Parts: sequence; C-alpha cells; structure tokens
Amino acid sequence: MKRILLLLLILTSSCSNKEERLAETSTAPQDIQDVVDTVIEEDTYSIWEDPCVNCDWYFCEDLSEVWRKQICTNECNDPKTIVFEGECEQQLECNPTQYLIEKDAPCVNDAGEPGLQDKVCVKGLIQYTDCIANCTEEVCDGLDNDCDGEVDEGQLNACGLCGVVPPEICDNIDNDCDGLTDEDLVQACSTACETDLEYCIAGEWLCTAKKPFDEVCDGLDNDCDGEIDEGIECFCQEKDVGVLVPCTESPLVCGEGYKTCECEDQTCTSFKMTDCLASCHWFPDFVPEGEKCDPYLGKIVDEDCNNHDDNCNQLIDEDLYSICYSGPPETLGVGICVPGGLYCKEGVWGNDFDGGAFVPDLCLGEVTPLSEDICNGEDTNCDGIIEKELDPTDILFIVDLSGSMIDDINAVTSALSQFALYYSDSEVLQWGLVFIALEEYDKSTGMNVEKLKIEINLTDFESFMMAFASIDTTKMDGGDEQSLDAIYLSLQNLFGAGTYDISSAAWFSGWGGINSSEPEKENWSINWREDAKRVVILFTDEEPQSYLVPKVTQNDVLSAIEAIPDLSFYVFTAGFGNLYWDDFVISSAKTKMEQLSSSAEEMYGKLLSVLDETACGEN
Repeated sequence: MKRILLLLLILTSSCSNKEERLAETSTAPQDIQDVVDTVIEEDTYSIWEDPCVNCDWYFCEDLSEVWRKQICTNECNDPKTIVFEGECEQQLECNPTQYLIEKDAPCVNDAGEPGLQDKVCVKGLIQYTDCIANCTEEVCDGLDNDCDGEVDEGQLNACGLCGVVPPEICDNIDNDCDGLTDEDLVQACSTACETDLEYCIAGEWLCTAKKPFDEVCDGLDNDCDGEIDEGIECFCQEKDVGVLVPCTESPLVCGEGYKTCECEDQTCTSFKMTDCLASCHWFPDFVPEGEKCDPYLGKIVDEDCNNHDDNCNQLIDEDLYSICYSGPPETLGVGICVPGGLYCKEGVWGNDFDGGAFVPDLCLGEVTPLSEDICNGEDTNCDGIIEKELDPTDILFIVDLSGSMIDDINAVTSALSQFALYYSDSEVLQWGLVFIALEEYDKSTGMNVEKLKIEINLTDFESFMMAFASIDTTKMDGGDEQSLDAIYLSLQNLFGAGTYDISSAAWFSGWGGINSSEPEKENWSINWREDAKRVVILFTDEEPQSYLVPKVTQNDVLSAIEAIPDLSFYVFTAGFGNLYWDDFVISSAKTKMEQLSSSAEEMYGKLLSVLDETACGEN
C-alpha cells in the first residue's frame, strides 16, 4: 500500500517551490517517506521539524486484528489539518482495548521486599505498575512472605518440605523423618491356614499367620487343605496296632500323652490313629487308687515350645527362652560375635520386633561376623585376630550440591549410616563437611549467591552425620561448583605460602549471580589435628572449577597436596567428571578417583576401602 501524503502547509511559497522541484525529479518517490527524504535532502526541511506539527499513533478501524497508524497534524491551523497519514501497521505488544493483562503479579521492589504489581497495556505497549510491598504471614511457598530475610521459616515439616509429612512405607527408609524406620506398619495377611497380621521388618513384609507345610502323619491337617494325613503312608498299619506313640496335641489338655493305631473293624482290615490321650488311659495301673482316670490330663513333663501345657500348671509355653546364633558356629563368642535370644509364644520361637509384633525366628541381639575384618580396632570377622587398628585421622567431605547429584548423595547418606555400627564411638576419627554451590538468595542485591560453606568443622561422627543427613536433596540446584577453591581453602593452614595469594583474590560475580564463602575466605580454616592423618573426599560430577579471580588452578591445588605430609585425596565422580578429573588424579600419587554410585551398598564398600587405605595402622 502506498502511503498517502497530505501536505497542507501554510507557507505557500515554500510549498510551491518544493512541488516544482519534485516535479523535475527524474525518478518520482513512491511513498510518503521517499517524499519526505527528498524534501529533507533538497530543502533541509521536514514536517517533523515544524513546531506546529504533532505526530501520534492511532488505532485502525474495521480490521480483524489490532493495528495502528501514524498521523501528523498541524496544530497551528484553525481548524488543525492533517499533514501526514501513514499505513496501518501491526506492531503492538498487546491489545490496547484490554488494559489489565495480569493482576497482582509477584515482584521485588527496590528495597528487596516481595510485593505485587499489575501487568497492563498502555497504548498497545506492555507496562507494569509500581511494585507494592506485600509482607504477609509466612507460608510454605519458597518465598520470603514476611520480608524477614528467611524463606519458609517455621513452615517446613520434619522432612524439610512443604505440606504433610510423607507416610511411612515398607522400604527400610525413614519416610516420615522421625528417626525410625518402617515403624507401626501392619496390615492383614492370609495363608491357607488362617488370616492374621503382617508387619514390616527391614523393608519387607512378614506375615505372622500360620503357614502350611507338608503333610506328616500326626493326625493334623498340616497343609491346611481340610484333610488329615492325606496322600502319605502313616505308621498306622497292622504291624503298628497297639504301639504307643508319645504325643502332646489336642485334645490333651496338659502333660504328655499317647496315641496308637487301632483296627477300625473286627476283621482288622483298616486302621485309624486314635486321639492323643493321657497315659492313664493306656496304663490304668497308673491311676491312683480312688481316682478316676482323666483322659485329658497327661504325664507331667518339662515345658516345651509346642503351644501345650506340658507341666500341667495351667500355663502354656511359659518362661521358655533359648539362645540363637545364625553365624558360623566357630565364630560364636569370638571377637564382636555374640548370640541373641528367643522366647516361645504359642509354640513358636521368636521375638517382639521393635517393641511391637511377634516375629518368628527373630534372633534378637545377635552380632554375626563381617565378611572381612574392618579397621576399627576390634575383631569384626570373629577369627580371633585383631588385624587392624585405627590411627588418628581427620576426614573432610567436600560435597557438590548440584541437582544432578541427588541419587548419589542419597546413596552416600545411606552408606554412612552403616558406619555408626562400627565407628560412631571412635575418638580417633574426626569428621568434617564442606558444601559446594550452596545456593541462597541475597535480597540486598536481588541476586542468587553460590556459597562455599563449612557446614561442620572436624568433629565427632554423630554430629557429622546429623549435618550430612540434613542435606535437602529435593532442593539441590547449585550452579557454580567451586571445587578447586574448596580444596585449596581447606588445605591452606597445612602448607606454607603456597602458589596462590588468597588475600588479594576476589570472588567472581556475573551471569546473574555472585559467589562467596562462609566464613569469608580470609577466615576459612579447617581444624586439622597436628598428630593426625588427613583425608579429603570430594563428591562431584562436574569438572574442576574455580570462581576466585584470578582462578585457582589445578597446579595450585596439586602443589598444596604434595606439600602436606600424611594427606590423601579422593574424588568420587561420575559422567563427564571422570574425564575432567582424570588428568588431575594421575598427576599425584596422593590422589585417587572412584566412581560415584547410586547403590548404598556399593558406596559403603568404597568408603570402607578409603578408611582401610588411609586410617588403618599396623597390626
């Protein structure tokens, strides 16, 4: 479409001169902008330079979409006249007929406080109203609702999450975060014999209902199919007629009785087993004079675990205890290996699990040998030899909190929990924890902060485990992995001046975030003991990185490691990290690389190997 040029200028002489010059132009302009450019070029005059001319954008009518065009008018004319009208152009950001686009959109004002603002359309352009602070009562939404600098304080459940605590399920995991595992889990279960309850033990359901077993010749329905002694050849044959067999089953009330095989007919061609009756039924001479033989009272014997009153004291299976041990017999009583105990309940040996349901064959309190002797100063494989004792050792974990590490961190947490069985009371080991890429929001700057933080300095295992278990893997989302910075800062009080000047360095800020450390790098200090070995274990799936300016290099870190006596460095990594750290670990005999795993069992084995290589002394 050609633009329409309406030049109605009061200065007629100027206008006539322009028209004559335009007419003489060999190539006539095709639209208004060509005309204007020509006028400006030849006459250095434009309608837009005229103080009387006002240009604005107006909406086009009778079009299916929102369009606008530019119209210029001479305000000095009376009435004012149009001097330029452009084409309709589709170039608006929003529909001008709809003022309010979004109401109460979240925002942060200049003071760093959360607030609300409206998103509006003004003359086809998207604009925002002022951000009005909206400090309200704190709710669990990941925002600082009450503007106190903290997020979701007092709102998180026991698991550190919003909402209701997850219910406990049978998986050997503390789902509801109450310090107990699989507690109070019970449900109905059935076997061919009966319906009873089943309980969760160590992540598996155990049904306490009576289980069927192969039929035996005892006058009972052992396989719970409604038939007795079916499909088997009992001892009740012609040759067995009159032979007494000791028994304790019903209908005998107490003691030990007898049953026998007898003929079912006069010809004695078929046979049956009698009920279990008292001995006086079979030996009348045993009946005291003047007393009647009671077929339901048997011979008094010692109480046995058979759900029967053997000693005729009107109690069943009372005071019956037995030792138990599932390890190799030769290991019982050697080293850490001790037996457990069982008690009898309704004819079954077992124990109450965790103060709750009775569990058959649960040997409570037993300690069986480990597959190999671990390094804790005790005979843990129960072979009679204390093979290894621990040397004083400081162990520092440096953990990358990037989101891709969630499964691996969960596996490490589970593996470390197994250490409590053997290392929790050890005074010779000290444990520390440093976090990489701990992401926080700084309201003073309105930017995300990637922190390098000493979560817990070298301390006892229990305190270390509480800090490690507090990692909220559901919110792991770090960006800047300051791995080289973490290693160098953590070792700086063990070597001399080193190759890097920490005091003159600064943290990098950029890419929408800033870096820092807690404590400040100048006050960063791990409490290494003078007389102890040192072990640094890094967990990461990223390449070696530094966010100090100038950067800490791999050579800086390697030089520090080499300068420190009795130091071992391990990097547990995965994915691309295997490639990135390969050159690093082969550059020093003090460094090793291990593969990260989401298997808790595998990680436990790897960490045991680290202790065996570093903390174990001589026999």
